[in-house]
Amino acid sequence: MQFKNPEIFYGLLLLLIPILVHLFQLRRFVKVPFTNVAFLKEIQLKTRKSSKLKKWLVLALRCMALAALVTAFAQPFLSDKTEDQQEDEYVFYLDNSYSMTARDQQGTLLSKAVQDLYDNPPLSGSFRWFTNSEDYNSDTEVDFRNSLLEVSPSFKQYNYKEILLKASGMFSKEDTRKNLVVFSDFQANAFGAMDSLSSIDIQAVKLEAQSLANVSIDTAYIQANINGSAVLKVGLSAATRNNVNYPVSLWEAETLAAKSAVSFDQNLKQEVAFPIDLNKPFLGRLSINDQELEFDNELYFALGKKTAIKVMSINQADQSFLDKLFPEADFELTHFNYAAADYNAILQQNVVVLNELERVPASLVTALERFKAEGGVIVVIPAAQADLTEYTALLQRLEAGTFSEPVNQERKLNTINFDHPLFSSVFSKTVDNFQYPTVNTFFDLTSGGNDPLSLEGGNPFLVQFNRVYVFGAPLSSPNSNFKESPLIVPTFYNIGRSALPLPVLYYEIGKSQQIGLPISLGEDQIVSLKGTDQDFIPLQQRYANKVVLSTEADPAVQGHYFALNKTDTLAILPYNTARKEADLQNYNTNDLKGINFFDSVEDMLLEMKQQGEQRPLWQWFVILAVLFLITEMAVLRFLK
Repeated sequence: MQFKNPEIFYGLLLLLIPILVHLFQLRRFVKVPFTNVAFLKEIQLKTRKSSKLKKWLVLALRCMALAALVTAFAQPFLSDKTEDQQEDEYVFYLDNSYSMTARDQQGTLLSKAVQDLYDNPPLSGSFRWFTNSEDYNSDTEVDFRNSLLEVSPSFKQYNYKEILLKASGMFSKEDTRKNLVVFSDFQANAFGAMDSLSSIDIQAVKLEAQSLANVSIDTAYIQANINGSAVLKVGLSAATRNNVNYPVSLWEAETLAAKSAVSFDQNLKQEVAFPIDLNKPFLGRLSINDQELEFDNELYFALGKKTAIKVMSINQADQSFLDKLFPEADFELTHFNYAAADYNAILQQNVVVLNELERVPASLVTALERFKAEGGVIVVIPAAQADLTEYTALLQRLEAGTFSEPVNQERKLNTINFDHPLFSSVFSKTVDNFQYPTVNTFFDLTSGGNDPLSLEGGNPFLVQFNRVYVFGAPLSSPNSNFKESPLIVPTFYNIGRSALPLPVLYYEIGKSQQIGLPISLGEDQIVSLKGTDQDFIPLQQRYANKVVLSTEADPAVQGHYFALNKTDTLAILPYNTARKEADLQNYNTNDLKGINFFDSVEDMLLEMKQQGEQRPLWQWFVILAVLFLITEMAVLRFLK
């Protein structure tokens, strides 16, 4: 029991008044002699005992009545938290990721949580809450309800660590007891790291779907056959095995182009194939019929007009290996001899390769510097007899480090940076038994800090400085067998693709994307993206012969987006939501330590209200005082 006005208890000093009155009213009995002494003595004893009992009882009742009245004015109450505890501060997290669109008996998990919170706002005052896509500060219940109506499913999904960090930054006071309330389905892929913050108390409601049997279109890719034809391979997955045949449809725009079916009675992953013509544009969409999650029932893709990346090589060594590395289907390769190179053509290229030049004249350095400023990619392969003075001048102008004197020592190329963009999509796992090439002579380069390839001893073999790639050794035989290594193919191919990141089959929403369009725009022209549900202007960099678009936060809705320059369509860019949320497997609450779970939103809100609720008791003490006074009157009236 706690008291709102404990200082009122000083009023208990008033109890001295009835006690003093009682003491002063005590009178000594006067003895009067009488003949029948034995009889009078018996009467006297009985009278004195009865009188003392009555007076002490009256005194006790008066003191208790006064004490009960003083306690009532102190306003006692019951509460689940003690008076010396800190003030509670709440931050709420409502998971609105796509996995929350799974259904239970009352609709989707997200709509049920929104409805429960709308009907029972958790707090009456101002508080903060957030979803995966928005932050809110609700001052009143009306603000809270209006904000709830704006919540919709989002492709974004915070993991557990991000939720804790986000919440810790939203608490407005330092000297409060911080409470984080989580409404989520606790999907396994988002709650893998279960670290906690000791300064935050966590309460949660785990929302569970009625069924986890979801079927998803996971991926699509083009596979060309030996005879020149091509097929579109479509990968699908299911959460549980079943004998149901799921129809898979291929649409060209709004026209049904082909149809197939798949079942998951033997394997949870299946694949279907559709023939496709790569020689014409194709605005594609794949769809299945599945009642669980809807966001993964469609996958958008597009085939556009083939655009070749322009590559120019300036050679003073064998050039034939470049023809194999830059195939005609994807690249337009032009060779120039060192003595007859057309420097004016450099600005029309996307990639320039300096193939083992012994000297680099100043006029070439100037052209390459301007080419780099216009977004071009430069590959520098030094010659064994390279003029270090001229190479140093070249690299300084290109801000690409420096060369040292050549080192005549055999070294093995034994380190691949698998996280580097050149190789991140090449290897499915780290390779330990790779047949690494060797070099006999190399130059000690300045490291770029994220070297794609390195030699034994840590010397860089390939260094990237922004859009400049510098090799640390000649590639010609007998100095190196790198040309015979399979590693050379993805190295040069991905360097070439990085110069002009042409539109691919489809993109993933929420990931940073670079998209190159081989066009030249005027000063007042911009590229906009227009979709069925969303239009926006992406970040863009304009160069002499290309425009590079950057997207990440937008678009937020999957579909086809048309890259427009005014009314001209430059490209069609399909975007799809990541399929990681298609797996509805959730964490077992027994594995989640440090979280107080509730069975439903209603139970959690009721517990919160009871914790903050004060149950007053002053009425009972007033009633108790009245009862004491009534009892006192009865004693005075009936006790003789």
